[in-house]
Amino acid sequence: MGRLLKQSIPTSLNTATIALGVFIVNYFILKFSNTSTIAAYGIAMRIEQMALLPAMGLNSAALTITGQNYGAKLYDRIFELRKKALIIGVSIMIIGGLIIYPLAPSLIGFFNKDPEVIRAGTVYLRIEFFALPTYVILGILLSIMQGIKKPGFAVYIGLYRQIIMPIPLYYLLGNVLGLGVSGIWWGIVFLTWSSVIATYIYSRRQLNLL
Repeated sequence: MGRLLKQSIPTSLNTATIALGVFIVNYFILKFSNTSTIAAYGIAMRIEQMALLPAMGLNSAALTITGQNYGAKLYDRIFELRKKALIIGVSIMIIGGLIIYPLAPSLIGFFNKDPEVIRAGTVYLRIEFFALPTYVILGILLSIMQGIKKPGFAVYIGLYRQIIMPIPLYYLLGNVLGLGVSGIWWGIVFLTWSSVIATYIYSRRQLNLL
């Protein structure tokens, strides 16, 4: 039971940071914009999550296959898994992004006909286009880390990406640099890509130790 908790608690805490991160984003949206943008953000996130559904399946598969081969000491297969899962996942997200980008106004408009909501949601989705691949990369790498019994790093990445860095970064981009609510969207892009880079370096180091 202790080993199970050691595996599951970091993942649970990482999920909790995501929920807290949404509160922080909403706070800054209201600081720089209005409730229409809050509505647009909520709708756009649901559309984004539709594109992420295949990635969630890849995360589960990566965790299962990594754990199986880690237990069997077939470490080469973990490297093979990482390569193939990343190629498949990024390809899916690029295709999803290429569909969402031009259709963003229509997709937002399907849920809400308010022109202000459509405009705000379209801006978000078209900036978020540059961050879409990061979610699948991050998910796969963290799943592999969990599969080799190194789940703790997910907590640090979650705290960095969702709680510690967003507050000063959103303030800098939105207020100091005057980007307003667009500063939040570009901040999300920066945070996700920097998280991916840090996770990739850490995961590569841990896998090489095998």
